[in-house]
Amino acid sequence: MHLVRAMRPRQWTKNVLVFAGLIFGQKLTDPASAQVAITAFIVFCLLSSSVYLLNDVHDREADRLHPAKASRPIASGALSIGAAIGAAAVLAAVALGTAFWINYTFGAVASRTSSPPLEWPIRWTGSLPERAVAAIVSSTRVARRGSDEVG
Repeated sequence: MHLVRAMRPRQWTKNVLVFAGLIFGQKLTDPASAQVAITAFIVFCLLSSSVYLLNDVHDREADRLHPAKASRPIASGALSIGAAIGAAAVLAAVALGTAFWINYTFGAVASRTSSPPLEWPIRWTGSLPERAVAAIVSSTRVARRGSDEVG
């Protein structure tokens, strides 16, 4: 349960933007397109969770001092650092493998979109909004095209 809480499933609602391609591409009733969009949604949920886990490992000392963040599973010690890093690695591997299975472009965008938060502890990249927009555009294109792009 601590792992699921640390993955922050409440934040997954942000990933519903991938379904915009179904709407704007008029593919809402196309089962193949819907399947791709659902898979892309899952990819972004897994990727964001892996980044949350790694970020919480990195920020655990500061989070322990923060009144609201001190109760997070990693900061509180309820979830071990090893378990968090291991889970983040598995989530990222599954998500990126699936993203590249959808198609190469989506995989490349998903992998690059997930990397800026990993760079934050090292340096501020400043181009996160552009990467977020690229991810949304790529995923909506994939969802709009549907099964023609898979594989």
